[in-house]
Amino acid sequence: MRCLVIGSSMSMPSCELKYEDSWPYRLIKTFPDIEFIDKNHRSSSARRLVTEGALAKGYDLLEFYNPDCVITHFGITDSYPRLLKREAIITRFINHLPRPISNLIYDIVRKTKGRTISCCDISPQQFKDCFGQYCNRAKKQGVHVFIVKIAYCNDKVIQKSPHVIEAINLYNAQLDEVANMFNNVSTITPLPADADLNSPIFLQTDGIHLTAKGSEIVFNNIKNAILNIYPQLYETANQKNH
Repeated sequence: MRCLVIGSSMSMPSCELKYEDSWPYRLIKTFPDIEFIDKNHRSSSARRLVTEGALAKGYDLLEFYNPDCVITHFGITDSYPRLLKREAIITRFINHLPRPISNLIYDIVRKTKGRTISCCDISPQQFKDCFGQYCNRAKKQGVHVFIVKIAYCNDKVIQKSPHVIEAINLYNAQLDEVANMFNNVSTITPLPADADLNSPIFLQTDGIHLTAKGSEIVFNNIKNAILNIYPQLYETANQKNH
């Protein structure tokens, strides 16, 4: 059995998270009968699902690997409210100016407009379309897609970007709509709703990325989702946490 793992830095080790504590590593150790293919990439966008590959149609994330199932874990890059759209011409122009001038412009934008959902990297509809097209392709190939939804941030991040929770809710709603459209899709809530995200237990110091404990919770939620779809794996799955 083959599983393609498509994620962002949320699925990757960092200065504050050892690889052995990440949820992909835990899955590898728990399911010896599954061949996991790591396609994690920092700052991942939903656009990858429909553009990545030699044919620029997203084949590197599905058709070329012919998996039995897929796990996706990204969305914060897409949904995070920004001062300006990163790919906009005006943003590129500002970024090419001398640093003191560009910093001054961003300070003015920050004070007068702030970070807005309209300046997210892609719109909610585009986000939904990317996942919808991908899940439709997966359905045609008999591939099950497990979508880990976007995790909430702590107050440190909210203070910097007041609309971030609103944005996360909006983009997660798009993922729920996709799951309702296709019977080969399961959504997974990463962290419990009552988790105290302001404590250092679940999130790293940046207030966004998972700690070892946070990754363990995500791992358990993914593991249970996999076993729900593939109960035959109970026989060989190591039920101990790693």
